[in-house]
Amino acid sequence: MKVVALVSGGKDSTYNMLHCVIQGHEIVAMANLHPPVDSASDEMDSFMYQTVGYTALSKYSECMGRADGSNVPMYRRAIKGTSAIQSLDYKPTEKSDETEDLFELLQDVLREHPDVQGVSVGAILSTYQRTRVENVCQRLGLTSLAYLWERSQAELLDEIIASGVDARIIKTAAYGLGVRHLGKSLGEIRAELVKMNRMFGLHLCGEGGEYETLVVDSPLFTRKLEPQSQSVVGSSKDEVYHLTFGDFDTVEKTDGAFGIDNLEGWKDDIKVPELLEPEFQDILDMLEGNKPQDSISIGSLSVNEFGPAEIKQTRSSNAVYNLTAPSEFKNKSIEEEATALFALLTEFETTNNIASTSQYTSASLVLSSMSDFAAVNAIYNKHFTEPLPPARVCIESSNIINNMRLQLSLTFIDPGQTKTGIHVQGRSYWAPANIGPYSQATRAHGVAHFAGQIPLIPASMDLVPADNIPLQAVLSLQHIHRVRRALSGVGEFFAYIAAVVSSESAGAVARQAWAEYKDTSGVETPMFVVRVNGLPRAAAVEWTGLGIDQIMLDSFDLDDDETYIQTPEFDGTRCEFGKQIVNLTYAESGTSTTAKPEHNAAVQHVQGTLYVTSQGYARGMEWYNVYEGQLELVLVDSLEREDGQPLDLVLVTRGLKK
Repeated sequence: MKVVALVSGGKDSTYNMLHCVIQGHEIVAMANLHPPVDSASDEMDSFMYQTVGYTALSKYSECMGRADGSNVPMYRRAIKGTSAIQSLDYKPTEKSDETEDLFELLQDVLREHPDVQGVSVGAILSTYQRTRVENVCQRLGLTSLAYLWERSQAELLDEIIASGVDARIIKTAAYGLGVRHLGKSLGEIRAELVKMNRMFGLHLCGEGGEYETLVVDSPLFTRKLEPQSQSVVGSSKDEVYHLTFGDFDTVEKTDGAFGIDNLEGWKDDIKVPELLEPEFQDILDMLEGNKPQDSISIGSLSVNEFGPAEIKQTRSSNAVYNLTAPSEFKNKSIEEEATALFALLTEFETTNNIASTSQYTSASLVLSSMSDFAAVNAIYNKHFTEPLPPARVCIESSNIINNMRLQLSLTFIDPGQTKTGIHVQGRSYWAPANIGPYSQATRAHGVAHFAGQIPLIPASMDLVPADNIPLQAVLSLQHIHRVRRALSGVGEFFAYIAAVVSSESAGAVARQAWAEYKDTSGVETPMFVVRVNGLPRAAAVEWTGLGIDQIMLDSFDLDDDETYIQTPEFDGTRCEFGKQIVNLTYAESGTSTTAKPEHNAAVQHVQGTLYVTSQGYARGMEWYNVYEGQLELVLVDSLEREDGQPLDLVLVTRGLKK
């Protein structure tokens, strides 16, 4: 796609441009926000923009020559706003916020380049910066390209140095950095940065504001910058110093291969991260070297129809299940049926103290046919307009009540309660972008809901080929692993992990992938397999799950205050509570006879979620959910403990009560 690059003069925005070109995008313009002309200093108190060294940006177009003799144009605006909205999530309620200066700047670019589709941004760890750029992009119909997002700073520092980007230190603001470092290249001070990182925790790429840089040369440049004069501003009192510059010259480059149109000349110097981390590459190698069994026996289960709509409430969370449009809409267009469903949801919100869609934490969208996804999603998008929308799982099932074509279930918190999460909408090497109103994960009351992750290649958003089920299973597992790792506050384990699959053979691959993941990571989380009729983008595998902050799998305190059921009805093969039915099969390892180990169960509500703990000896246990289309109680594998000790099993559903 054609791209406008947001440039500050710093290393990150420049290095991200290189990755945009590597990924096949064409940079047709640059854009920069700078201090007002009458500003007393080039150092502004901005949460969003680097302004030190901004005078150099007037020469960047001259440096970015093209093969046809033209130059990549630079568009600039003065910063008029302030950091008026300081929350991590951004909604444009204050026209005086400096984010709106970016909105107006990109409008300028689009007037001159209406075919621009993407925006290059050098965000690494700043959620504050990323969410604002993504908000502006969403409002303008653009895609954020943030290929440095969530990258290791140690790796990035070395990659930038090796790439040929000549970034000079122009500001220092950390203990151990000072005047003597100003003007030096990253390569010259790398060893000191590493030392200070070990001693004081300094961010190697300056993500904590420890230093800022000015790029004077890059593989994209046909001419390099040379400052005519510079002086130091600052004092030893606060140990913050920066360089201020006079004019700049540009000098033609004659050695080596360079230029935005000369990709072949420099691409080998730019390191593109491997698709899989080593841990997950090992899992893939195992799957490809040891073919899993052809299928798992989940096809013979009876599948019941979803039940009618109902509301569940606990002290800490709430849910509405199985919401559908009135039955008279089944013979109308899918758009009319979806509109009617969301009209009912609006009524529900009015009568159930839901003042904002920001209260929703998770959503399960069931379609009778994935061919309706685009039409339904367009209407879904109009309803969830607040920042940090619910994490969503979307599946295809033919078992929607009354033969309707779509069904929606949601969990939500009360007004005023706190919700955090991750909603990354930009392309990166990290995990798939969630473009639209669903987050990768949300967290409230110590419970984290994870959206379904399908095997999209993050940098391009292309689906892994359908015939490569092992890579589909492993890549999508890596996605949810990375999301959990990035979601601060979640404990060391998932409460459960679910592989939603479109075939029994994909279920076998996913089950073996999880077994290998458990072996390498030490995770003891139950793994469920759910077979459905179809998944978004015709994926074979989708991973989802639930995370919990401080609850151990082998230890529950059954409080009298909490709603719980001790030893629900259990006859050795079937356990029933509420409307959920669990079928249990087991056999002694290495024998063909059926064994019936002693079995005790307890059901407990914790933070609005139901936990079923099972104690006893078990080998080869499999729990099935007869409501096959729901992500509630489903297949669990590898439950036997290697030490042969009594097994503690945790199954998780949402919203059930005594």
